[in-house]
Amino acid sequence: MLNYSLIFFILILVIVQFRRGYASGVCASVFFLIAAPSALTINLGIVLPAFTIHRLVMITWFIHWLTSRDVSKSLRGIPFLPILLCTGVAAGIAVLFANNVLVSAKRYLYFLFESLIFFVLLITTLKGRMTVDELIKSVVLALLVVAIIGIIQRYTGIDLSSYMGERSYYEFETIREQRVGDVTSTYHHRIHFGTGMAIGMMYLLIPDLYFGKLLRWISFILVATAWYFSLSRGPWLSFFVSGLIMSAIAPKVILKKMVVIAFLGLAFFVIRPGTFYTIESLFRSTGDSTTLKGSSYLWRFQVWGEAIARTANSDPARLLFGHGGGSHMYEDQGTFQLSSGHTTIMQSWDSEFAIILFERGFVGFVLLALLYLQALLKGFKYFLSHEHNERAMLLALSSILIIIFMKTNVAFFSPQLVYLENVNLAIISALCIARKADGDLRVTYGQS
Repeated sequence: MLNYSLIFFILILVIVQFRRGYASGVCASVFFLIAAPSALTINLGIVLPAFTIHRLVMITWFIHWLTSRDVSKSLRGIPFLPILLCTGVAAGIAVLFANNVLVSAKRYLYFLFESLIFFVLLITTLKGRMTVDELIKSVVLALLVVAIIGIIQRYTGIDLSSYMGERSYYEFETIREQRVGDVTSTYHHRIHFGTGMAIGMMYLLIPDLYFGKLLRWISFILVATAWYFSLSRGPWLSFFVSGLIMSAIAPKVILKKMVVIAFLGLAFFVIRPGTFYTIESLFRSTGDSTTLKGSSYLWRFQVWGEAIARTANSDPARLLFGHGGGSHMYEDQGTFQLSSGHTTIMQSWDSEFAIILFERGFVGFVLLALLYLQALLKGFKYFLSHEHNERAMLLALSSILIIIFMKTNVAFFSPQLVYLENVNLAIISALCIARKADGDLRVTYGQS
């Protein structure tokens, strides 16, 4: 009953915000798409797709989008949309070759909702009366709430998602094993939670817009604390790799802040040496194949080898278009050596890129690579040649780099990360459109 009450309450809030104005409704929708747990679900059985809170919010948004006069319905000249449409067509073809058509068809619908339709709704909104800074504020508030929930979970042991009714994993969606005490906040896995926090740190690090400097740094510390509590090496590395690249590209904007963060981190290690030993032991165990962390690191390479081998040895249709969405979850994947003398059945694919290759084939993988390549090239070109909105572009680029890094070593089965990815693609796209229109579009972002 609590589950349904919360769903009803959130949908009422979203509708009320749409009544106040279309942009306000979009901000509320984006907030809940990134912050709400998918444990908030109405299950209709194994045949029909589950109605998660995210899909219900998307349906509400779509209805208001259809009837709103504040958005341009034109889809001409939108960067990345042709690639996303081609991806949609290719993924649809892959359903025809899936061993389990029902599962793949449902996963295809999820892709349409979380990626293609979401991107169209957001980019057409940004072409209308909503500004990029309004969108960014919604994302920051959502990630800040997620961080606070994670910190509460760390110190109290209370997992709020468990009180909302854990989602039943239909269509062979296996529940990933989690250690007792893992901090996941509203996300499915601690690595996903850490990835969201890494992006949140970038959102709070680059701009000079939120709440005033003092409150913004307090928010940054909260998100950074939650980022540490994820106890995941990937999100830690992804933040610093992205930060170093951004520091080389825009030293005046971010380098000074990265140096300040480094000094604060060193000071914290002196005050709390146990924190340093925790991080050091996690990274040291990565090179030891006899440990859980070491075998987990080697697992990524085994997953890639399996995906490449199975795709290369497939018939021509599956070589090109893959085995269909969701196929990595229910097909027999064999056994693999984890460490010296130990083998296990392959139950999870710890690389989103390997999953894309296996499920969407060569065509789908190339389309994804082209999407990221186009986003990075357009983004860097914009930054190097444009004087306005450079911080917003840096923010989006740094977030996309974090996502690309993390997709090499984790599967993205938390929908919040998919929405975060497409938010940043929409920001890059909107800024490029605004530049082409000589700034006529209302996608301003603070002062550069």
